[in-house]
Formats: sequence, C-alpha cells, structure tokens
Amino acid sequence: MPTRPLLVAAALTVLAAPRAGAQSSPDARIDSLVQSAMTRRLIPGAAVVVVKDGRVVKKTVYGVASVELDVPATTATLFQIASATKNVTGVAVMQLVEGGKFNLDDHVYDLLPKLPAAWRPVTVRQLLSHTSGLPDMILDADKGVWLPGGPDSVIAQLAAAPVKPAGSEWSYNQTNYMLLGMLIERYGGLPYRDYFQQHVFAPMGVTGVVFGDTRSVVKGRATEYTRLGIREGAKQLTDLKAFSYEYPDALYTAAGIFMNADHMARWLEGIARGATLTKQSFGEMTTTVTLNDGKPFHIPDTPMGYGLGWIIMDTPEHRSVGGSGGGRAAVMYYPSDRLGVAVMTNLQASGPESLLEMVAGEYLKGH
Repeated sequence: MPTRPLLVAAALTVLAAPRAGAQSSPDARIDSLVQSAMTRRLIPGAAVVVVKDGRVVKKTVYGVASVELDVPATTATLFQIASATKNVTGVAVMQLVEGGKFNLDDHVYDLLPKLPAAWRPVTVRQLLSHTSGLPDMILDADKGVWLPGGPDSVIAQLAAAPVKPAGSEWSYNQTNYMLLGMLIERYGGLPYRDYFQQHVFAPMGVTGVVFGDTRSVVKGRATEYTRLGIREGAKQLTDLKAFSYEYPDALYTAAGIFMNADHMARWLEGIARGATLTKQSFGEMTTTVTLNDGKPFHIPDTPMGYGLGWIIMDTPEHRSVGGSGGGRAAVMYYPSDRLGVAVMTNLQASGPESLLEMVAGEYLKGH
C-alpha cells in the first residue's frame, strides 16, 4: 500500500512522464515503449489494459510471471493490485449509501459497536478519504509490521493512542479501511469478500478475483520481485530480489486483491458504463475531499488529491481518477475522455504510474 511519500512520487512521475514520438499506430508504439521501459527498469512481467469508449482496445501481457521458473505471463496471470483495492472498497461503501444503509456523514461511532469514545467525531466520509485523524494500525509500512490480532484486538490496542481532529488534515491510514470492512460486513450482510464478489464484481462480469498476499497459494499468481536494494548497475532479471509482503485479513479491504488482465478489462468496462453506481454517487466518490478549512486537499505542488477511496488527478486537461498500489500497479479512468488504463507488474518500484501515463498519452493525443 502506498505511503504518503509513494503517493507524492506517483504524482511526480505522472507529471514527468515522457510522451511518445510518432510511429505507426498506438498499439505498436505502446508495445515498443512498454518493452523498452521493462528492459530499463528490470520489470519481469506486466499487463497493459486500455478501454476506450466502453470497449477494450488493448489487452496485452509482456514478459514472465516467474523469472526462476521461466513461466511466461498471460492474460490469466494474477497480479497484486495492492492499494488500488481501495477503489473497490469505495464502490462497495457507496453502494451501501445508495441503499440507505447509512450516510457518508454519519458518525462511525454510532454505526459500529465498542469503538473508543475519542473516535466519536469521525464520519464514514473521513474514513474513505483518509481524513479521520485516527491512529494507524500499521507500524512500519516498508517492513510490513502491523498491530497483531483481529479488528477487536487492534481497536483495543489503539484505544489510548492520540487522535487528531477529524477532517483537519489528510493522512494515509490503514485503520480507516479496517473499519470500512467492518461497516461493509455489518450493513452489507455478507463477509466483505463475498460482498465484493456478489455486488461489486458480478455486475461488471468480473469473476475469479482472488484475495491474498505472498503467503497465499493461488494458481496462476505471478511471483513478485523488488528492485529496492539490488546492486547498482544491475542489468539482469536474476539480479532482482524476491519480494514478500503480508497483510492482515481484515486489511484485504485496503490491499490484497489479485487481478488478471481479463478481470481488469471488465472492471474498466464496468466503470465506463456505470455498472455498479449511479452517476451522482460515482461523481461524489471521485471528487477531491474538502478539509475543515474549506479547501480541497491536494498533495503540495501537485494536482493530486484524494476522494472516497480514489486518487484524483485534478489536472486542467484530461482529469483522471483511480488507484495506485505497492509500486506495482496503477489504474486510472479519464471521465471526459472515456478512457480507462491499467498497468500491472510483478516488480516493486517499477513505476507503474509513469508507464500508465505513457500509455494513456498515446490515446489522448490530439484531444
């Protein structure tokens, strides 16, 4: 899951992404650009999906799912989308709001039992937008150190921790999404995994999405690697290091979804046609949150804001909304252009955001 520095880096890489030169066709140019970037960045495997005007115009997979076993990546290869999972949770919560189960500005203290009294002011909207001010259940994001135990144990351990005024600032925080998972289960009437499958994915025609991390034994899952800490000047895929990460089960609402290129194509098609939410709800979910001072939140010196589980790029042209995860995957939808783009890789720190912008640029030229 991205920490604030990773979100800032994502914004800067998107803004600095190079534009492609003229070649024969968008598809051919994208293949050449992606393969060249994979060679430079030592990315073993990647999937690129593009949906334009509601239909898939590109679904291409490159490289290998496993370096050591020399297994090629295919459209069925499962990639971890990490914190882009929050997009799915945002949709699920907005569905419950549409269904009258609760309102965005209801206090979570009134919706869930046995929360600390100090958490009383926090609203559902503030959980979704990371403006709750609650203490974070993650102790070290880089090393994957979390408070142990299930939700009740985590809440008990956090009960005496300092709380910032709700809505006063933006701070990326995984406790928010643990509580959102609890809301989904309590008011959706199903375990969150089942709710996602039945109410979010099924209307989009998405089946076979998997929850897990590197502990999970999942057929077709890509092996994951990291370029962090490898020797300077490394040029071979065998110079990479294996990457291991673990998420608590209660946090699979914040990260933990595996998707393949086929899943992602249907997800983007579903977003384009409004398969799971009304236009009004989707618009509210993908609007940059306003803090208590009345100003929309943006990461300083960037157009990057945050909505309700969705990253927002409030650029003057080609505004986009979506998610980024773990330095491995990025998904963005450009509403005015009716363009959806996803890049999934099996390499931590692969720079998927700049790859996505490079791909999107080929379809935004002249618009």
